[in-house]
Amino acid sequence: MARLVLLLGVLCTLAACQSSTDSRTPTPSKQEEGVEIEYIAHASFILSFKGTKLLLDPFADSVWISYTFPRDIQADAIFSTHPHYDHDGGIFRDLHPYWEGKIPFYQDPGTYKVGDFLKA
Repeated sequence: MARLVLLLGVLCTLAACQSSTDSRTPTPSKQEEGVEIEYIAHASFILSFKGTKLLLDPFADSVWISYTFPRDIQADAIFSTHPHYDHDGGIFRDLHPYWEGKIPFYQDPGTYKVGDFLKA
């Protein structure tokens, strides 16, 4: 019985995904494009706009939240809202995230421009 319920759940999910890709859904024009927001986990998000990606508040691996930060995330810059291991990838605790030194990291107040993003 449990397998039947699981199978029905999977089939309903597939049907919902199929109906959400209905060809009648209009594609946004260039003028309608806006910022895309993707939730990663905990307090971490990726903002995408016109080909530029910003990573916000990456968390440290296996500290408190007990899971690993995804290694396949690409970003043009990383912003931390405050110096804490679950918002700065562990830099404040002298941990060294995989992206350290590879992607620009900003944590101080100021005005920053990355691609078409302007943070003031």
